Amino acid sequence: MRTALAHLHVPHPHVEHHEPTWWLSHSLAAVAAAALMIYGAAVLVVLAAVLLFS
Repeated sequence: MRTALAHLHVPHPHVEHHEPTWWLSHSLAAVAAAALMIYGAAVLVVLAAVLLFS
């Protein structure tokens, strides 16, 4: 059991090489989704302000 755990904790060079790009793509997707949500909220706020003050 201990040898299996130790084997799991040793990163393979192939996985280690591809991990940063995977993390980068996922973080970029998360940032894009957050930016779209913030943009949508800002548009809704502007529309509400225009409707209220017109």
